[in-house]
Amino acid sequence: YLVRVAGSSLQGLGIHDADLVLVDKALTPRRGDVVVACVNGEPLLKILGGDKHQVILLSANPQYPPRYIMESEEFQIWGVYIGLCRVGRASG
Repeated sequence: YLVRVAGSSLQGLGIHDADLVLVDKALTPRRGDVVVACVNGEPLLKILGGDKHQVILLSANPQYPPRYIMESEEFQIWGVYIGLCRVGRASG
């Protein structure tokens, strides 16, 4: 499925605000993958980090700190990023 990016947390990977990203929900996420994660009902496009004891969502922009997922939080991964479509014309 397609997701429109909102924000600049992955600009270091060449994923920019308003881009469309292709997400595969059938893939098993691995550390280092860019994923669509849902934390407490909020969808986020981040890099999956951490280890088997701690999930960390990382950005590719130094302005955004790592997001440590606590056990008390609702956390799901909705899919793995597999492609990008850059917006060629501004809407409006």
